[in-house]
Amino acid sequence: MPIIIDANRASEFSVPIEPTAFLILKSAAKRDAKVAVGGKLLKELAKTPLSALLVEWGRLGCLIRVGNKEIESEELSINSKSPVSNDVHVLALAILSKSRLLYTEDENLIKDFKNDKIIFPSGKVLKRKTPPGSVGALLNLHAG
Repeated sequence: MPIIIDANRASEFSVPIEPTAFLILKSAAKRDAKVAVGGKLLKELAKTPLSALLVEWGRLGCLIRVGNKEIESEELSINSKSPVSNDVHVLALAILSKSRLLYTEDENLIKDFKNDKIIFPSGKVLKRKTPPGSVGALLNLHAG
């Protein structure tokens, strides 16, 4: 299952690289991790320092792309479940890509991502302060 990187974490992939971001980079470089993108999130990430990495991950086969129309359709379904975040596009991407691992600090998005009425089974979240051992374990669990 792929990981989703929220746009609010994109700057952590620039020097100096945060430890959690470094472990994600390392896992993707070894082709152990895949990154899911699409729709509004892809547009948001394209405006960040992460854009060059997205191109490289695509070249390495580590990028899973979901189409805009599919995401927009799924957003309609999610909106009927009264999410608390304004990141319905990220939730739609998670459902369509079957991603259950998210790198974010957005507390409302975290609540929605862990809400099994929206994401089933509910997802796991990586944060900047997640201990490196836990980051590695979650990346390994969700590899491929």
